[in-house]
Order: sequence, then C-alpha cells, then structure tokens
Amino acid sequence: MVDKSGKLDSLTIAERISIRTNSVDWLLLVPNVSVEFDLGKYNWSRYSVAVGVKGNWKTYQTFKPAQVYNIGEVRGEFRQYWRTRQINNDTTDVTKVTSVMPAKNILQRLFSTNRYRLKHPNTTYYRGVYAAYTKYSLLLAKKGKQGSALSAGLTYGIIKPLYQFKSGNSLDLEFGVSGGLCFTKYDEFRHDRESDCYPVLARNGWKVLPYPMLSEVRVAFVYRLGSHPITNKYHWRYDVDPAYREKIDAKLTEKTQKKAQKMDMDGLRKKFDELFKLYYPNELKKAEKNASQQKAAAEKAAEKKKADAALASEQKKAAIEAEKQKKADEKAAEKQKKAAEKQKKADEKAAEKQEQVEEEVSEKPENSQEPVEEDTSEKQEETQEPVEDETPENQDESKDPVEEETPVEETEKGGEQ
Repeated sequence: MVDKSGKLDSLTIAERISIRTNSVDWLLLVPNVSVEFDLGKYNWSRYSVAVGVKGNWKTYQTFKPAQVYNIGEVRGEFRQYWRTRQINNDTTDVTKVTSVMPAKNILQRLFSTNRYRLKHPNTTYYRGVYAAYTKYSLLLAKKGKQGSALSAGLTYGIIKPLYQFKSGNSLDLEFGVSGGLCFTKYDEFRHDRESDCYPVLARNGWKVLPYPMLSEVRVAFVYRLGSHPITNKYHWRYDVDPAYREKIDAKLTEKTQKKAQKMDMDGLRKKFDELFKLYYPNELKKAEKNASQQKAAAEKAAEKKKADAALASEQKKAAIEAEKQKKADEKAAEKQKKAAEKQKKADEKAAEKQEQVEEEVSEKPENSQEPVEEDTSEKQEETQEPVEDETPENQDESKDPVEEETPVEETEKGGEQ
C-alpha cells in the first residue's frame, strides 16, 4: 500500500533493535537469546545483522549420567527483508518500469516479491546467511561425541505481527529454518558405569561433513522496541519515500509517453497508407514501379562496382607479376653479362699464353727442331715394325730387331747432342 502522506519515517537507535528467543531450543532445554539491529535508519531499509547465543553446558550432577546433552553456540546472521506486492494492469505501477512478472509457482514464490493477489499483506519475509561456532557433548546411545564445529549456510523465514503494547513495543512470531555446511572435530566416548567415568574410544580431526546439516529450526518470539512495529518497517522505498516515488513516476511517465507517441505515429502512418491506396492507386503503382526500378538500378550499379573492383584487382595482380618478371629478366641479363665478361677474360688469357708459346718456339734454332722430327718418325717406324711382325712362331726374330735398334737410337741421340 502506497503512503500518500508525504512523510518519511526515521528510526531511532532503540527502534532499530529487536530481541529474539527460539521456543524450539527451549523445548530442547537449551536457553537462547539473540539481538538484531537494522542497518538503515529509514522505514524502507531492509537489511539487518543479528548475534545470538545459546547453551546448556555442564549442568550440575551428583554422579556421571548415562545420557549427556551439553551444547553451546555463538551465531551471527545477515538478513534481507521484503514484502510481497500486487501486480495488476495499472500503468502507474512501478514494476512496469522493470517489466517484472508475478510469481507463478512455489519456487518463484519463495524468492519473488510479486503476486497477482496479496493474501497476507502483513507478512514479512526474510532470507540471508549465517555463521556459527558450536561446542557439543552428546551421549544418547552407547557411544557419544564431544567436540567443536564451525558451520555456515543460508537462512529463510517469515515474520507475522502478534501484539502491540501500549508503550509502543510490539511482539512478533517468527518461523524459519537454517542449514548449510559443517566443519567439525570430535572425540568418541562411552559411559563406564563401574568406574563412573567416560573413557575415550577414538579421536577424529577436523573434517567437512559430506552432507548439508540442518542447523536450526525456529519458532521464535521477537520483541521490538519503540513505536514502530514490523508493520511500519521493511517497506518498499517507492511506497514510503515521496521523493523517490516522484522520480520513478517521472521515468515511468516519460517511458509511457514515448511509447504512446510511437504507437500514435505508427497508427497515423498506417492510416495514411490505407487512404493513399484507396484514393491514389495509380500513383501508388507508379511509386512502387519507380522504387523497383531504383532498386534494380542500385543493384546493377553495385554489381558493376563489384566487377570494376575485381578487374582492378586483377590488373593490379598482373602489374605485380609483370614487375616481378622484369626484375627476373634484369637479373638473368646481368648474370649473362658477367658470364660473358668472365669468358672474355679467359679467352684473352689463353691468347696471351698462346702468343708466349709461339714466341718461345720462334726464338729456338731451326736445326734443333729437324732431328727431333726425324727421330720421332724413325722411332715410330722402328716401333711399328716389330709389333706388326711379332707372332708366337717368330718371337726370337722379333727380339733381334729390338736389340739392333738400341744402338741406332743411342747413336742418333748422340748426333743430336
């Protein structure tokens, strides 16, 4: 329900404090109490922190009992409160700004704030996280466990107003549940009735339990200080803050106007098209024909541009290939030129060498050349004759001429000398 009074409530320190005790723990003979403090000072602030303790540790006994039930715990919580809201077709509803849809099933109803119809307008919901440190010593069967535990997890619940006192303080009823992971170490023990003691059977170090633990079940009574009961707290800011509501309404109005203008323009355009088709069918056909021709011309121009681009690309590639071929031809011509120069130098060296040989030959006496030629011819004739006449039958005859030639050769050599 939207508050139109224009007044924004501000809470004092005392009005932000509440005291809680869980009746389920009292039924289990565990005294408990917790204190909660709202983080915001306005009635639209929806976050709080709480600290609680509970314990039933080392109760007095005249003997060692066979059943042991000792437990002590310190717990901290962080909560977020909210209220459900009715969603309808009213265009001034703030939820239209964010296009939020109402919850349709049970899972959505647990975490959604939107409803088609408000069945419990005074109910306040909360969700949050918790962390706890616990010491325990439990012996309810043959074996018992004694140790410490660290746990953390999620908490969820609802609060309903019960009664408001004349002083302004109020009493609420809370239903909730908490559960999460547990990290614990413990010793196993048993009860020895004869010796009246608890011998230790085994020791277990720290470990995480492989399954989630139900940490707490709450049917609690909440006592709130001050003149602001829970029905005046944890509201939506739009419902209780006039300045914020005006800001949201301005955004919504602007969005609605833009949408209406767009719808009006679309409707006028559609109506104008219908009238134009009705009274000017020929002009409409001509306009459609012109539009079709322009579209075809544009497509043709685009295709031509694409073909020109492809041709330019091919020409560019051909120019690059021609440039590469030109460079290759220049390199081959330069290589051939170097080879020709090298060959020319080799020919010049050979010619110079030939001229030197001819000059050396021309400088020698003519008579020193003739015996050499005669000697060579005579040697060839004398060498060939024994080879031609040599047969297996006349081996002795072939040896005689060889022996006779030796003096002749020596004589000729002496003459030459």
